[in-house]
Amino acid sequence: MAFYGRGFKIGAGNGIYRQSLGALTTGTWETNNFDYSDLKLNYMAGNVAQFDEDAMSPYILDGNSLTLEANGRFITYDSPRSIQAKLDIVKQQGLGGIFAWELTGDTDDHELLNAMNVGKG
Repeated sequence: MAFYGRGFKIGAGNGIYRQSLGALTTGTWETNNFDYSDLKLNYMAGNVAQFDEDAMSPYILDGNSLTLEANGRFITYDSPRSIQAKLDIVKQQGLGGIFAWELTGDTDDHELLNAMNVGKG
């Protein structure tokens, strides 16, 4: 499970299937990488956080990305809902377990780690 997101500049169009114009120049600790806690605090409010039912993954389109303008921002990340979807696959396939990359990206109340723990049953 990734406790971080990755972002891309996106071109003109409407919807999530637009051309990538490359990596973003911002991030939590390094460019193009965003801790989940940072996304929740600074990027989800005021932007459109949505969930792709096919990929079972959340994403953020910033305000510019909702228009036909170029240079919008598209960020994908894991959430409690996407973690549960992955846990369901692990169970269905009889796999041995899961792991997380970089626990420090989680929120102070351990939202993603708790989702992993609750969903393991």
